Amino acid sequence: MLSAIMNLIHSLQTLVLYTLFLGPTNSLESAMTTQSPFLPNPEYESIVKKSCASQSDFPPLVTHQSLSDPRKQYWLLSLDGGGVRGILHLATLAKLEEQTGKRIVDLFDGIAGTSIGGIIAAILTMPDPDDPSKPKYSPRQLLNIFFARGYTMFQPKWLSFNGILRTKYKTNGIKDFLANILGKNTFKNRWLPTVLVTHDLHTYNVKIFSTNDDEDFFAKDLAMATAAAPTYYKPQHVYPINNPSSNGYFVSDGGTSMSNPALAGIELIHKHYNAAIDQIHVFSLGTGTSNIKLNNNALRRGAGLSWMWELTNLFMYGQQSADINTARFFCGHRYHRLNPLLPLANLVFDDLSDENKTTLLSANEKMLNENLEEFNKVAASLTTAADVKEPRAIQDMSLVVIPEESFAQSTYIWVNSWYQTLLPCFRWLR
Repeated sequence: MLSAIMNLIHSLQTLVLYTLFLGPTNSLESAMTTQSPFLPNPEYESIVKKSCASQSDFPPLVTHQSLSDPRKQYWLLSLDGGGVRGILHLATLAKLEEQTGKRIVDLFDGIAGTSIGGIIAAILTMPDPDDPSKPKYSPRQLLNIFFARGYTMFQPKWLSFNGILRTKYKTNGIKDFLANILGKNTFKNRWLPTVLVTHDLHTYNVKIFSTNDDEDFFAKDLAMATAAAPTYYKPQHVYPINNPSSNGYFVSDGGTSMSNPALAGIELIHKHYNAAIDQIHVFSLGTGTSNIKLNNNALRRGAGLSWMWELTNLFMYGQQSADINTARFFCGHRYHRLNPLLPLANLVFDDLSDENKTTLLSANEKMLNENLEEFNKVAASLTTAADVKEPRAIQDMSLVVIPEESFAQSTYIWVNSWYQTLLPCFRWLR
């Protein structure tokens, strides 16, 4: 009985922790002092120079007998999570398309996304059902859709108390938004190899969904899963459509495990193209950071109550900085990270006010202007690489025939979902 009470107290503490600190700050880099958005961390610069100079200096992830074309260079697009700040991704990608005169799916060889970055990755790689020879949406079109209909993703729940008693927003709001855009498009039916990052709530490990996997899903389901942020939306139980016997995966927003999905994307490129590390270039886009250093005297005391309120921020900031520095370690000068500086007040997930959108876009434009020379170099490199590629085809043109879900199946999924949700609450009765 005492153990059950302690578990309940711990659960309540975690819930309050997420609500009070994940919501107000919710920038996974706000505690970092930012250098140039394109430059590696100076502490890793010497290591990078030694480790990533050539293939002989740093071997591939897996030893290959041979590479199909060791001269070929592969480009990964990596998109961070960040809620409404995903419009920064779209603004930058729209500028990239306009400058190069090429589509995103032609410039890059793979795409990785977490949370809003995962949503954008899924949408931009979807073929047009009326003309599969092209993607259905461009970054500019998707940006206009977000401006016009993005508010439907944030429908507040009555008496949620900022996510303490219930999720802050109605999950059906964002699910309907994604269903209207992605329809019955399947995840494997993409223009580019794609990975979406989630957090497995059964194992507490990161769960990455890749187009290289055998299982296939509705794209709208995985897009919802990668964006199911704790206290904002309900976790998702996703089921593979080509494996009826599977129990599926119970997952939530990938931002709590890998908000910067560059490493997942590097693995994707490596496996899909049999590419060595020194053939992989990464264009990593963040959703804003701050150069403010925090001075939290409470942590100096070292006690549990002092640290409890900061654990979420510490874990999330720490794991993202580790992802960034590890990607830089692997790729060196081939890792390009772009992340604008934002005021702390604008580092939020869910502010769709005109004032906030204006601030975000202004900060992004300022960042691009200040790093124009480097941005132009990246755009030129992408254009050169794209010009020598063979015409790209959709990853999987074989459309899966999806049987309509029966009433019995729908009922089973609904009952099982509630069973898994309520079971822990009654374990103390045993």
